[in-house]
Order: sequence, then structure tokens, then C-alpha cells
Amino acid sequence: MSGTTAIGQSAGATRTRRPFGVRLYLTIGFAAVALITAGFSYILITGSSENAASERAADITVGRTVRLADRIGAHPVSASATEVESITDPGYSAWVFGERGRLLTPRVSRGVALGSVPGRRTAINVALRGSRAVNALPDSVTLASAPVFRNGRLTGALLARADRPQEIAQAVEALRGDRLTAAAVAIAVAIVIGFLIATAITSRVKRLADGAARMTEGRLDEPLVAAGGRDEITELGTALETMRVALRETNRFVRAEARIRLRLGLQFGLVLAAADGFAGSAVVEACRLRDCGPVRALLRADPGTDLVVAASPRVYDEGLRAAGFARTGSGPATAWVSATA
Repeated sequence: MSGTTAIGQSAGATRTRRPFGVRLYLTIGFAAVALITAGFSYILITGSSENAASERAADITVGRTVRLADRIGAHPVSASATEVESITDPGYSAWVFGERGRLLTPRVSRGVALGSVPGRRTAINVALRGSRAVNALPDSVTLASAPVFRNGRLTGALLARADRPQEIAQAVEALRGDRLTAAAVAIAVAIVIGFLIATAITSRVKRLADGAARMTEGRLDEPLVAAGGRDEITELGTALETMRVALRETNRFVRAEARIRLRLGLQFGLVLAAADGFAGSAVVEACRLRDCGPVRALLRADPGTDLVVAASPRVYDEGLRAAGFARTGSGPATAWVSATA
């Protein structure tokens, strides 16, 4: 008996081929990895940028506060309010206290009430002891205090509350925009690279699948096209080619009842070397296909059949789709089966 025998539903009456398949899955995987990496990088860089901006804003606030305290100390106590009112820095509010902690200036400075400033008492006490204090408040606000000296004697304290300087805020916003642009570019590049890599992988698998299809048609004299490379796909191609040569040479000179008859399961995926061979979900699936009932039934039903090939839906969709393959089973047990004499 010669020719091809198929079981189940004919290939022509089944699903249309998906245009991307595994290439799309791999591309999405690369894009997801790039998105996660870009997200973590954005968070880390944003955190470091915010810390650097807060430190710079604190340095600026402390410098302003010390200079103002020196100016206040160079004038009489009665001129303290005038010195505070002469401040022109946006978002900078200040209050002057006497050596016993009594407030010498209005309670509202540039629209900010003294009672609304958290941590003010601690900062004032530190300054009245002759030291400086600085503290970061919510909403990018800095609280600072400095002692006021007159003629070398500690005579009071200056408390200041300052918003983040506009220059620093603008720089942080510009950097945030640059980070978003860089993340978008990284994701786009990852999608392109992922698609190219996925295409390279699936095209090599398709060449092997075409070779397996020729074997199912009995064309054992046609060598398989080399897959190229030094990876698992290359090893699979080498194994298929070795099997083709061995099957051709063995069956050429033996009696019909003594010839080699094979069941072949086809699946692709990651394969790991194990102590007794190979392991991985792809290996398990290939073995399931090889040993499934329809494959055994085809080989048992016709003594003239030399080879029965069972391909997974992924292999069939991505490159096989050869005439003579038919679908059998449903759900996880789906296989595409063909037999040749």
C-alpha cells in the first residue's frame, strides 16, 4: 500500500491559519518584559530624582534662612518685621521670635499661618539653643530654622517655611517627561526586536515542519533543510534528518514485515537536558502525541504504514498545514495526524 491515509476531520474544512500565532505571543512577551523593566526603572529613577530635588531644595532654603537671620541680627529688634516683609522669594514664609520664644512678627506670612506649620515648636527650640534645623514636610515643603545673633549674643530665632523652588520643580517635571519618552522608546524597540526574534524562530520551525510533512508523504530521499544555529531547534533538525536517513536506509533492503515503523510526535518549546534524556512541557506534549490512541490505531490498522505523524495545534498552525493531515480529538487532546506508507 502506498500514499497517505488520514483520519478524522479533513484539513481543508478546519480553521484558517492565524497570521501571527507564536510570533505574536513572543512579541507580547518581549513587550511585557520591556514594560515591567521600564516601569521599575521609572520608579527607581523617579525616587532618586525626587530625593535629589528635595535635598537641593533643603540646601537652598537653609541658605536663604541663614542669610535672612544675619540681616535681622544686623538691625534692631523692632525692624524684624520689616526685614521679613522685604522677602521677595516665591513660596517663602518666615517668622521671627525673641530669645524667650515670643513671636515678633505677624502670625501670617505671605499667606501662610504660623499655626498651620507642622514641627514649628521643635524647630524654634533648636534655633533658640543656637543650632540650625531643617525638616522635609509633605507636598515638597521644607521647614528650616536658624538662630539670630546680635553683637555676638543669641537674641532670637528665625523660622522659615519654603515651597520647592520653581527652577527645581520645572527641572523635575522636564526629567519626568524625558523618562516617559525613554520608556516608550524602550518598549517600542523591544516590540520590534521581539517580533524579529520570534519570526526567526518560527521560520526555522516551519522549515523543520515542512521536512516532517515530506516524510509523512513518503519522500524519504529529500534531505531536510538545515535549520541553522547551535540551539535546540538545530538539534531537533539534526535528529529528524538522522531519523529520515536511518528510516530510508533500513526500509530499503528489508522484507516488508521486518521494516521499521514509527510513530512521531511534533511539538516545539523549551527543552531542558536531564539525567536520562530531555525534560520540559514540549517533551511531555510530544510524547503524548506519539502515544495517543489515534496514532496507535493508524499504525495498527494498516501493516503497510511506515510512519504516523501527530502534530500539536501550535506546530500545525505555525508551519505544517500540509495536505493529508487531519484533526482528531478536541480541547487539550487535539492533534493533527497523518500516516504514510
